[in-house]
Amino acid sequence: MVAQNMIPVCLWLSFNCLAVEPVAHSDANQGSSPPVTIAVWSPSQAGDPSWCLSINSGGTAQLTLETSEEDQTFDFVISVRRMKEIRKAIGRTSFFNLQQDIGVSVPGYDTTYLTITAGRESRRIEFHLVSRLMPLDTLKQAREAVEVLHLIRGTIDQFPQVPDNLKREIHGLKEAQGWKDRRGGD
Repeated sequence: MVAQNMIPVCLWLSFNCLAVEPVAHSDANQGSSPPVTIAVWSPSQAGDPSWCLSINSGGTAQLTLETSEEDQTFDFVISVRRMKEIRKAIGRTSFFNLQQDIGVSVPGYDTTYLTITAGRESRRIEFHLVSRLMPLDTLKQAREAVEVLHLIRGTIDQFPQVPDNLKREIHGLKEAQGWKDRRGGD
């Protein structure tokens, strides 16, 4: 369990997250909501750098890019408004009840890992290739999980060197849903 004032930091050798004290803590988490910590890890594929994003409930964030030359680390703060949007999306989508594997694991296709901890609840979701062969209920869960990931991924849009593999997931979801609609459902 991650303590209230801790922030997850990705360790490249073990591909896990470890909680460490944040540099700063704002009042963004005040009220009845449990503290939220978020970690996203996207391993290297096709020459793109691996990246890890860690966010604590106060909005303190750290982005690490692992490149062939050297690792780059960026510390920044996410706005209170964006943290509230992320919290609302986590609740609206029932994130902690979503499937832990979204899509189909395909060799050579990158997987993105999203871990969110809120209070005593924690969920790690692995995003794989979205397929039109997925059942409708799985497709619905995939849309909800991608909605949360999209809001979180939007916090690092100011870093153009981070590959945006989420665009492929969104395209895959739209394509799969369109194919299902043309077939009349499942």
